[in-house]
Amino acid sequence: MSETKSEQEGFFNLCHGVTLWFRNRTHHHLDAKLTREEALRICAFIDLLLPIVDGATVRATTTPVTT
Repeated sequence: MSETKSEQEGFFNLCHGVTLWFRNRTHHHLDAKLTREEALRICAFIDLLLPIVDGATVRATTTPVTT
């Protein structure tokens, strides 16, 4: 998604944070405070993230072996 490590970390943190926030908010209890409009905004935000994830490339990293 980017060659820049800080951008990679930022995007990871963004996705990780959204997952933790949204999943925790809705998984542990039903939240009657979540309005339809808020749910649609959350879906729209996630819809912006998905094409970036879809186009990302996973590269294997090698860790030096120390003896």
